[in-house]
Amino acid sequence: MTSATTNNIPWPSREEKQKREAKAFVGRYLRELKAKKNILLLGLGQGYHLAELVEVMAQFHGNDFKLCVVELHKELFDNFSDEKTKNSKNISWFIAHTADDFFSQQETIDFLIGRPAILLYPESFHQDTNYYQGILTYQASDKLDNIVSKSKSPIVKKYLSSFLGQVDFAKNLSSHIKRKEEFGSMDFLFYALHEMTGIDTQITEELP
Repeated sequence: MTSATTNNIPWPSREEKQKREAKAFVGRYLRELKAKKNILLLGLGQGYHLAELVEVMAQFHGNDFKLCVVELHKELFDNFSDEKTKNSKNISWFIAHTADDFFSQQETIDFLIGRPAILLYPESFHQDTNYYQGILTYQASDKLDNIVSKSKSPIVKKYLSSFLGQVDFAKNLSSHIKRKEEFGSMDFLFYALHEMTGIDTQITEELP
């Protein structure tokens, strides 16, 4: 099978075009890639931009960098044939069906605390706009049962569980603490948290 030509000049193959587009995509973020060792990449697509991204990050940071790749479609990950990139120790993969799935993982939180640069692959965004917008605009629930379920500390979990069914955590926790006749160490801790962060400044009920 011969390649199509114009004036005896062969047309670039689809793979060549995708590699060229990958270089252009990564080239737009060189300043961020040089400044940041942690990168959150939203969208795998065919993966050409990921391979290019790994190469550029290695040029800037050697082996001291981390990429977190978020993708909705598991089949894209399964079909990604660049095994060297796919199995790189510098890459973490998140095949998450919803924003809640992504943010429910402790590894996600640990990674985001490092304030990574965020790269959004346009092809993936156009295909799954609602999914990626959901991740970019995600707000965790401030319902107490959700906070209790996510707590890793047995002491904190037990303490907050004592308020279940009584309190809207984001609004009224400090007012409930104030009503206690005796304060324990956790009461002081959470009241201090309120004073430092204003976590429940929108208190809606008057104290007696």
